[in-house]
Amino acid sequence: MSAHEMTVRTGGATQRIPVTTGRPGLDTWKGTMVVMDKQSEVLMDSHTVGLGAEYRGNYFWAVHLTTSGTYVHQNPRANTEAGHRNVTHGCVGLATDGTAKRFYDQVRVGDVVTVTGSDKDTVAAGNGYGDWNLTWQQWLAHSAAGQTTTA
Repeated sequence: MSAHEMTVRTGGATQRIPVTTGRPGLDTWKGTMVVMDKQSEVLMDSHTVGLGAEYRGNYFWAVHLTTSGTYVHQNPRANTEAGHRNVTHGCVGLATDGTAKRFYDQVRVGDVVTVTGSDKDTVAAGNGYGDWNLTWQQWLAHSAAGQTTTA
């Protein structure tokens, strides 16, 4: 994400929050995603997303966006890199100074998150609630292909 910031709109108010997102080659998905769930603490292990032994640890104030493992969460590297450089493995990192906790407290399951400025593909339908990224005609075709009927 080239701007290194997140815009949050709540109740008519807008705030800009410095972020760090996926580093080159591990860019954050772009497009519209929906908050699937959130947890105050999540064990994240890079083995589960095919990145070998890159990381393993507990991350706090985790807002879950995709089934492939994209989150908005507290990341200590965001304390120095947010607003300046993208250094994560694809998640959106927020500072430990209370920024991540405030976002976590503000967001609810079902809220929409849109990522722009990323070099990665648009999040696919089925990777969380990625259907938001389909045109009406694509959604109809996708929906029809997934439908089953019973007699």
